[in-house]
Amino acid sequence: LLPFELRVELLRAAAKGIPLLEVCTLEGELHGPSYTWRSMDEFRRRGVVSRPDELYLMLGVEDFAQLDTWKRGLELPAFANLVIVPREGAGRRLFEAAGARFWPRIWNGRGAEPEAGDDTRTDVPLAPLFPGMRCVYMPLPRMDVNATEVRRRWLEGRCLNVLVPDAELALMRSCGKSGAEAGSSPVRMERAGFPSRVPLREDALQTARLKLHPPCGVRAVRPPCGLAERHENLPLAARQ
Repeated sequence: LLPFELRVELLRAAAKGIPLLEVCTLEGELHGPSYTWRSMDEFRRRGVVSRPDELYLMLGVEDFAQLDTWKRGLELPAFANLVIVPREGAGRRLFEAAGARFWPRIWNGRGAEPEAGDDTRTDVPLAPLFPGMRCVYMPLPRMDVNATEVRRRWLEGRCLNVLVPDAELALMRSCGKSGAEAGSSPVRMERAGFPSRVPLREDALQTARLKLHPPCGVRAVRPPCGLAERHENLPLAARQ
């Protein structure tokens, strides 16, 4: 992983200018192993929320399907509501299968429900096992951006506009340049995961690369479809 301080700086750059979004550094303040359940419990202990049902933990559906491999993963609804978002190729079917595997008495006891598509929100109350808590399947308007593709384009010196927020991209370029120019710098990007040997250059070679590979690798974005109404009251907590 990148050093914690650099991850925080990158996240702050990415969140800059986005209303109601801020970076939490709680993970770096806790001693011992970093577990999601510890972070959720610490929010409550510090008074960030007064009750667990005021906290929402957002997870990708693939991560949700692996909760049984996490430390106390199946107990997470005791600390926060779960908000599960789909990704390309993984949606409601995986959500339903994982929920039925984790909490069969709750999941199978919901009774008959109308057939719902991948774009339909579903709220699953988790009582009596977790009174007052719920697991929400929340389809989101999304732009499919793959981290592996971002790293590959960075290594090839190709354009990352739109794929990476402007402030974060500027920080990546700055760190890459400083790491390349200062061999004894304590922040060497190649150690942190950003190879300083391939800064994004504004020379003829880079111009030629951009002509050959225009910044068009962005798939269609779904319309907002009520996102603000769905999420304006959902605090966001960091995942494991």
